Amino acid sequence: MNTIVIEVFSETYQQLVKTATASGASPKELAEELIESIYGIQHRTSEAQKNDPHYARQVLTSAGLVVPLSEQLQRAIQNDISLEEIVEEMSQAAGLSLSELLDQQRGPHAP
Repeated sequence: MNTIVIEVFSETYQQLVKTATASGASPKELAEELIESIYGIQHRTSEAQKNDPHYARQVLTSAGLVVPLSEQLQRAIQNDISLEEIVEEMSQAAGLSLSELLDQQRGPHAP
């Protein structure tokens, strides 16, 4: 593993400390996670983290890539509809499925 030293503004470091503390990590660990999530493979992810269904959201949130829904979107959510009703409605939609659209955009699969 290589070591780098970077200089950041005081405000940036304070935000890093605040975010790291909120996620239960040290600033060093959070900085490593952020850099690895963008440029490399996370070699230090523990089995507990890999199995935690909330881990990915925590990492993305700490990187500032997840934000709460706006009030307008929260009001648009219909809590009175069941999953079965959604599946039924979606099955009657015309056109290609999302998977088919993605396959079409990607082109033929490599063998």
